[in-house]
Amino acid sequence: MHPQAAHPSLTQASDTAAEVHKRYYQALINQSLPEMEALWLAGPESRCVHPGWPPLRGWRAIRASWQAIFHDLREIKIEPESYWSVTDGDWTWFQGEEHMTCISANATRGYRLAVQRILHWRPGLGWKVVVLHAAEMRPGAFIDSSHSPF
Repeated sequence: MHPQAAHPSLTQASDTAAEVHKRYYQALINQSLPEMEALWLAGPESRCVHPGWPPLRGWRAIRASWQAIFHDLREIKIEPESYWSVTDGDWTWFQGEEHMTCISANATRGYRLAVQRILHWRPGLGWKVVVLHAAEMRPGAFIDSSHSPF
């Protein structure tokens, strides 16, 4: 495990994977494309699935999706819950549930999401988000972490 990673584009000189995970939520709440850019691996190997969206491949498509999401919303509220994580060498997986409220000019919509975020350690870059998969859960659904493969 790499407990700290130098990353020149973040305000702090070093971050653990858990700190990057927290910064992800802050970037989302702030609706900040520059903050989000600092967290993601800006390459063709990055992948993202937003709730109800087709899979996105590569940073260009992912960046465009965040730009559209942030442009359309006035406010995003997130209530993360029941998260677990595991680090194995250069990889960290975060998985859990969260409640998200998206407020636009025309509507307010609440989501209950199952989320998986994968970070990869890159020398000279530190921990970077390479995969985000967020799926809307049906009412009453839950994640049973006792069946975790880790």
